[in-house]
Amino acid sequence: MHSLMSKRTTAGNICLVVFIAFLSLIIFGTVGPVGSANASNEVKVYNDSSATQENGSSNRLVFTTSASMDSVEITLYLKPVTDTNFNGIWADFTSINSDSAYSKVYLKNNGSQVNGTVYKLVYTLPLSGFSTQTNYSVPVYYPDEVNNFVVYAYMTIKPPESGGGGGGGGSASTTSQTSTGTVVSNPTTGTASVAVDSTKISQVLTQQPTAKEVVLELPTTVAATTKEARFDIPATVLTKVAEATKNLVVKAKEVVLTIPPAALDVPEVQQALNASAKVSVEVTVKEVAAETASQQVNAVLAKPENKDFAAVGKVFEFSVQVKPEDGEAKEVKSFSKKVTVSIPYNPADLKGASEDKLGAYKVTANGLEYRYSRVDKTNHRVYFDTPGFSLYTLMAYNKTFADLTGHWSKADVELMAAKHIAKGMTQSEFVPDAVVTRAQFATLLQRVLDLPLENPANARFADVTSDAWYYGAVEAAAKAGLVNGYEDGTFQPDAQITRQEMAAMVARAMRAGGKTVTLNADQVAAVLAKFQDASAIQAWAQEAAAIAVQEGIVQGRTADQYAPNADATRAEGTVMLKRLLSALGRL
Repeated sequence: MHSLMSKRTTAGNICLVVFIAFLSLIIFGTVGPVGSANASNEVKVYNDSSATQENGSSNRLVFTTSASMDSVEITLYLKPVTDTNFNGIWADFTSINSDSAYSKVYLKNNGSQVNGTVYKLVYTLPLSGFSTQTNYSVPVYYPDEVNNFVVYAYMTIKPPESGGGGGGGGSASTTSQTSTGTVVSNPTTGTASVAVDSTKISQVLTQQPTAKEVVLELPTTVAATTKEARFDIPATVLTKVAEATKNLVVKAKEVVLTIPPAALDVPEVQQALNASAKVSVEVTVKEVAAETASQQVNAVLAKPENKDFAAVGKVFEFSVQVKPEDGEAKEVKSFSKKVTVSIPYNPADLKGASEDKLGAYKVTANGLEYRYSRVDKTNHRVYFDTPGFSLYTLMAYNKTFADLTGHWSKADVELMAAKHIAKGMTQSEFVPDAVVTRAQFATLLQRVLDLPLENPANARFADVTSDAWYYGAVEAAAKAGLVNGYEDGTFQPDAQITRQEMAAMVARAMRAGGKTVTLNADQVAAVLAKFQDASAIQAWAQEAAAIAVQEGIVQGRTADQYAPNADATRAEGTVMLKRLLSALGRL
């Protein structure tokens, strides 16, 4: 017994010395209060040599919290001292948050040699609502084949000093519950953190089986003061919602994000799941401070090419991070499916600009990137789809063309220009009465339906080569079934498009856009009866021509002339596509 106790003491001392050496290698990665990067709000960490631990060590770690803090991440980097001391030894770090959840950091390879790599473990400490000093003792186990030893890392959480610079002038965070999780918010700093509860989500799915979406949102009182919200969503929640084929909707005060099933089924998440048993995805919605936003937007609008833009409303920053329990967080740059975002606007901010000309734009150092947008003038919101998150704002694009003055198509062409569908032949001229080529109209259709450009290695048509400016658009339109080639395998991209060809393409685009209209032979004849030249419409185009007329997309050149074989003009094509958008409910 004495020999065994002596052996335990010796080994325990070795482990303790090693662990103290570990503490000297600890690097702390802190998460400050949500929405703040001020140094005064960061966790302060130091070794309090005056504090004596039960085992005689003086390495107590002291944390001074901020009032607005919800958690802090502690990253431990571990490295063995010698191969001899650590041969065959591994460490189990039991989670401070759960007795059953733990991570293992192995200090050896499968062979006999100890791995010299620095090993890492991340703890997350909940810090919300601390008003009195709280102590944590984290057990660190060092078992070998014979004995079991425990060394404790002692951590003290101290509340902010009265009136201190912990963020919010001593104003404490508040905690509230929703049907989907726990919300920690601070009205002074304008921050809110939502911890989504997997069990609650299961209950929602059971209670609302026919609902098309699962909604995560802030309580009304919290939303009113929130400038930045973070939603921490366990990967298990994403899986449950996706398996139920429901959208996950994130509502952060003004902004609404609609995430379709499997949109976050991306490599970053899969890699994290492969490396960690517990993974969460953090979705952040932040309203950029007015002064910062103004500087960013003004810098972009100062460029000559952006002279027709007018800033409308706020700038928002959206981001998604994958956060494995035992690894580094990684930002998700793109989604497997587009996410729909809606941002509100105030009509008073338009300064005379038309609501129809509003659009969502990604703000980058190089300028503005338009996102296909739909304006809801009743509820004053702009909807857009995005393949990834960044800085976004609303702009009005007031593009005009000198040669449209007095032209019948002026209003519609300028609206389509504001949506970046119609473009001028030059910066100042649209040339409305010029004829449209097949390649040009295919490109317009691709923009109208926001189809991703295609770039196949092997071209679909013999006369559409990969170096042509319209290659990606024509391939996309053909893939979607909007355009067809000829029997000889060509597309004839430079051929002028006729009005009946245009009508056929528009009818196909309507179907691809989600609106299917079919007419029987009698209905086709009835619709086209008012045109004296209806018999000139070729058989393959008759139903499409009738559908286009019935839906108000195509009108005759005159009241009784369809002019099916006449070449369509740029103005006619643009106006038809504007009417198509209206028929699809996208204006």
